[in-house]
Amino acid sequence: MMFLGSEAILIYHIAFCSIMVGVIWLIQLVHYPAFHFIEESKYVLFQKFHMDRISAIVIPVMSLELLSGVLIFFYHPKGIDYFLISMIILFTIWAI
Repeated sequence: MMFLGSEAILIYHIAFCSIMVGVIWLIQLVHYPAFHFIEESKYVLFQKFHMDRISAIVIPVMSLELLSGVLIFFYHPKGIDYFLISMIILFTIWAI
């Protein structure tokens, strides 16, 4: 099995994107609404805790998501098409 074949890279990219979709839904539907239950006096500390902890999950996956998208450009036969579509969607999501 090739770990850097064109189809493998596409599968990796889809997997990393799917992981991020799951993280985003979890945060949006469960974690952010739970902020309502944090006392106002502790909110700043809680927010810092949240940012520090979630970064440990999100930064590596987002980096792999970006890297796999770039690798699609170089290794996949339809690289430029998939790359442009993927990067437009990815940067739009990141901007939001």
